[in-house]
Amino acid sequence: MVEALLSLASGRLDQQRFGETLECSGRVLEIDPCCQEAYRLAMKSYLESGRAEEVLRLFQQARQLLARELELEPSIELIELQQRALLNL
Repeated sequence: MVEALLSLASGRLDQQRFGETLECSGRVLEIDPCCQEAYRLAMKSYLESGRAEEVLRLFQQARQLLARELELEPSIELIELQQRALLNL
């Protein structure tokens, strides 16, 4: 189910259907709150729709959850999206 939702979210992002991308990635995060690919898709959707502040909020959420649950740092892709959002503010 997670793979299907991620594939759907990716396709919707390619079509610039940001609301649907966020819906699919949000459903993935309900199932697996540590899924970095779902965070990436949601963050990219927010960034491409001009919502940099949402990118930063989501990055903080991912960073805290990953540290607490898995003792991991966010992926390079998430850090790059966070930096792009900071440049857009």
